[in-house]
Amino acid sequence: MKRTNKRKSLVLLGIIPALLLACPKNLVKAADIANTPYNINFQIGTNASQMRFNWFSVYNNGSKLQIAKANDVQNGQFPSNSIIAGTSTPVTATASVEDKPGNPNQPAVDSVTGKNEYTNRATATGLAPSTKYIYRVGDGTTWSANYSFTTGNPNSGFSFAVFGDPQIGAFDSNKHSSLPHASLADDKTGWSNTLKEVTSNHPSINFLFSLGDQVNNYDDLSKQQDEYKAFFNPDSTQNFFQNYPLVAFEGNHDHQMGTYYNFHYNHPNLSSLGQTSNSSVDNNDGDYWFTYGNVLFMVLNANDALDTAAHDQFMQQAIAANPNVKWKVAAWHQSAYSEANHSDSSSADDPIMTVRKTWPKLMDKYGIDIVLQGHDHEYTRTFQMYGGVPVNTTKTNAVTNPKGTVYFTLDSGSGSKYYDFKSTSDHTFSSVFWQQYVPTYSYVTMDDSKFTINTVRTDTGASIDNYTITKASTSSGQTTTPAAGNTTTNSTTNQVQNPKTGDNSSSNFALISLAGFSGIIVLAAIGTIIYRKKRLN
Repeated sequence: MKRTNKRKSLVLLGIIPALLLACPKNLVKAADIANTPYNINFQIGTNASQMRFNWFSVYNNGSKLQIAKANDVQNGQFPSNSIIAGTSTPVTATASVEDKPGNPNQPAVDSVTGKNEYTNRATATGLAPSTKYIYRVGDGTTWSANYSFTTGNPNSGFSFAVFGDPQIGAFDSNKHSSLPHASLADDKTGWSNTLKEVTSNHPSINFLFSLGDQVNNYDDLSKQQDEYKAFFNPDSTQNFFQNYPLVAFEGNHDHQMGTYYNFHYNHPNLSSLGQTSNSSVDNNDGDYWFTYGNVLFMVLNANDALDTAAHDQFMQQAIAANPNVKWKVAAWHQSAYSEANHSDSSSADDPIMTVRKTWPKLMDKYGIDIVLQGHDHEYTRTFQMYGGVPVNTTKTNAVTNPKGTVYFTLDSGSGSKYYDFKSTSDHTFSSVFWQQYVPTYSYVTMDDSKFTINTVRTDTGASIDNYTITKASTSSGQTTTPAAGNTTTNSTTNQVQNPKTGDNSSSNFALISLAGFSGIIVLAAIGTIIYRKKRLN
C-alpha cells in the first residue's frame, strides 16, 4: 500500500506542472496581469492652463487621473478631491492603409497579453502657472507611478525642443549612421540619449515637439505596438514624456495603421478638416491647434496633402479663434522645402511637390512666421520665403521684421535613419544644409518680440545652425507683423519664376481660393484615391 500511494503521488506531481503549462495560460494571465497603464503622455490643451492626458490599458475598468499641486501631496497621499474622471475607448487599427486601402478596421489586440487595447483620456484644467504638479493615472485600483511636471508662465517667454523623425524601429544601419542601428534596442538607445541631452541641458523646458514618424513599421500591428512603447519609454529609468508635455502629429509611417495613430494622443482642438479615412472609417488625424502665450501653433496633416481647401479652412478658423496672437507657427510632416531624398519627387500622387506648390501660398496668406517639418532626415533652413521664392538670398543668422516665412526641415532625433543631399534637385530656396549622420535636436526660445532656434548635434553638443527673428516695435509701440517688409528684402514684383514651383506672383492665391470652392474639390477627391494607394518612403 505504501508503495502504491507513493507511485500515485509521483504521478500527480508530474501531472500538475504539465497542466499548468498546457491549458490554463489565459487563466493565469487574467488573474496575474494587472491593468497597468502604459504609453503614458500628456499634451498642452487649448492653452498653458490645461493639460490633456492619454494612456493605454488592456482592461476597461474605468479611467481616472489623480493630480494635485506638489505641496498638497503629503507622504505620497493625494488630497481626497484630486481625482478627475476620464474616458476609456477600445483601440482599433487598420493595417497597411497605404498599401491595402480595403483592409478592415479591427480591434487592436495587445501582442503580449492577447487583450484588446484601450485608450484612456482625462483633462486637467485651471492649472496655475509656474507650479509643480504631481499626478498618476489608472483605473482607481491599479495606478501608475507618481509623475511630476511644472507648468510654464509663457507670458514671460518659454522654450521647447523639437525633433525630426524619431522613426523608432527603422534601424536603417546601411545609411551611414554614426551609431549602431541594427535593432529596435539601438533605436531606443539613440532616442533616449537625445532626450537625456535635452532634459539635462534644459531642465526647465516647457514641452517636447516631435515632427511625425514617431514609429516606423508599415504593416504589422504587433511591431508598431513595440515601437510605440519604445518611443514613449525608451529608458525604464527615465520619464521623459511623463514629466514633460508632448506635441506630436502623424507622419506617413504613423499613418500606416490608420486609426491606431490617434489613440496614442489627446490632441486639443482636433478638427475633422485635414483628416484621412480608409474604407469609410475616419482616422481622426485631422489638423489641430493650441496656443502657448502669444503664439498660435497650427498642426497640419500632410497625409491629406491634396485637400488644400480643407487646410485653408482650418487655418482660417484657428486664426479667427485667436486674433491677437503675435506669432504664428505651422508644423507638418512631409517637407515642402528639403535638400534631401524627397526634394525631387515629381510623380502626380506624391505629396511633396503638391505641398510645395500649394501650401506656401497658405503660409503667405495667413502671415505664418515659422514652419517646422520632418520626413527627410536631414537639416535644411530656407531663406525667408514669399510667393514661392526667397525674399532675399543674403545668408544671415538674424532678421528683423522680415517678410515671408522661414521653413525648417529637421534631421533624425534618434539616429535611426538618414537621407543624403540630392545634388540634382532645385535648392534655390535653401540657406543652410547639414548632414553628418548623427542625432540632432533644435532648442527654441520665444517671447513677444523674439524667436530663436539653435540646432545641436547630440554627440558633441556643438551648434549646427542658429537663427533669430526679431519683431521690433514701431514708434507707436506696436510690433510690426512679418507681412511688413524688411528694408533688406526684395520686392515680390521683381521676383523671377522658380523653375521647380512655377510660383512667381501672388496671383496664385486666386487659384487656391477659387479652387477651394470648385475644381480642386474634384481633383482632390480623385487624387486622394490615387495618393492613398502609394507606399511612401
